[in-house]
Amino acid sequence: MNVFKYFICLFSLFLIHSNLFAQSWGDSSIKDQPLFHAVEVNPKFPGGTKGLYKFIGNNLEIPKGIPISLARSSVQVRIYLSDAGKVIFAEVQQDHLQILSEDQMALNKAAIRLISKMPAWSPATQNKHKVPCTFVLPVIFIN
Repeated sequence: MNVFKYFICLFSLFLIHSNLFAQSWGDSSIKDQPLFHAVEVNPKFPGGTKGLYKFIGNNLEIPKGIPISLARSSVQVRIYLSDAGKVIFAEVQQDHLQILSEDQMALNKAAIRLISKMPAWSPATQNKHKVPCTFVLPVIFIN
């Protein structure tokens, strides 16, 4: 009986662990480099805000079977841009104590997929130099 309890405990910890950490995409080593969180000139998506909205509208895939309660949710994605403006890494920002439902995880994965398709931005600048930066982009799902 003790072996069964031990197995259940380990399995539960595995499930909790797999749901606690944010989904991500790309090369996380950029997080080890100096990054700007605030810059003199922010990065700009090709076509500006209008271009970003068009890109999201054309590329965001809402997972099938998402309940109406989640149909108007947002996923906060931290994006890491290189000094050339290329999206290098992206990760979902969430409370690490929150256990995610399968539906929320599906939305997170859809948001990461969207970011992975993004073209290069015009880079952020500081003191007239192109710099790597990071910022949070809310991805809003409206079904």
